[in-house]
Amino acid sequence: MKVVQIGSNKGNDDLSNYIKETKVNLEFGLFVEANPLHINDLRNCYEKYANAFIENVGIKPAYEQNNNMTIYYYTIDGPNYHVASCNKEHLKKFYYHADGHLEEIKEFSIPCISLDSLFEKYNITELDWLLVDVEGIDAEILLSTDWKKYNIKRIDYERLHLGNKKEQIEKMFSDLGYVKTTGLQYGCDDAWVKPEMPYNLSIENYAIENCKKDYLRENKNEDYIITLLNYYYDHNNLNETLRYGGEFLTISAPYFEKNRIDVFIKCSHALLQLNQVQASMSYSIHALSEAIKLNDYYIEKAFSNLFSLGVKIDNPNIIIFASGFLNPNANKIERKQSIQKLFNSIL
Repeated sequence: MKVVQIGSNKGNDDLSNYIKETKVNLEFGLFVEANPLHINDLRNCYEKYANAFIENVGIKPAYEQNNNMTIYYYTIDGPNYHVASCNKEHLKKFYYHADGHLEEIKEFSIPCISLDSLFEKYNITELDWLLVDVEGIDAEILLSTDWKKYNIKRIDYERLHLGNKKEQIEKMFSDLGYVKTTGLQYGCDDAWVKPEMPYNLSIENYAIENCKKDYLRENKNEDYIITLLNYYYDHNNLNETLRYGGEFLTISAPYFEKNRIDVFIKCSHALLQLNQVQASMSYSIHALSEAIKLNDYYIEKAFSNLFSLGVKIDNPNIIIFASGFLNPNANKIERKQSIQKLFNSIL
């Protein structure tokens, strides 16, 4: 396996556990960490692997001209310094005291390069697995990298701090031909794979088995529930999809939780496959109702789902209604046929 991890911290994490527990043949491993305080521990973590390389360097967005970056951190966050970041505003989200004052922020400077420059240094054009977790600038790095230059079978990245760039990143990877799958750190990561490339299913299986164990200990955790729902939906297990979908919708907040839109849509698909058309329609309408309170990305997704449902059940009213809110060029034929069908029924 050829793997690169950006933001390796001290090692001894989910990735190193996976490599050790599944006895991965590490053909090439590059572990990148900006914080020099972690480098000795990181080297110790992978010292038994001849093809493991450690880089103490920061990773910057491709458009950034400065070759040095300042890393901000709290001493109270040691020894792991999980929230250390080059984004000072990101750091301010953590360690507020009850009286409102912020823990003292300290800093140091390190050299930095872009992801493209790092890959060029190691002659990387193909990878089995890339993992990105850089605390606060994940979105900037992901969106500024020229992914078309590489053949990467699987990409994991932390989704917690993407801000309003989450949907843009998802669209980018989808347009590149990737499909979403279970992240190794399923509680906080998104992952994408290239279906046309042979990729390692043991990663997904490893993550799901751990998620099942976590769910048994904490069955109200939304991250665990939606991870299991997505897994069973992707594997066409309709009953388990509906089970976890129902659990998620019961405990999550209506009109505020964006994941609810996807859950409604996936449950609608499952119900339609079970020939429960009215129930499927109900879930699709709920998805639209809540999406309207969010942003255009989710509104379009909900209308696209409703349009697809109308086509599948051959309901011209739904097709005409939903297509009126979508790109007219994308559904021109179906809309025209539905209008003609309604017109003929009147005659």
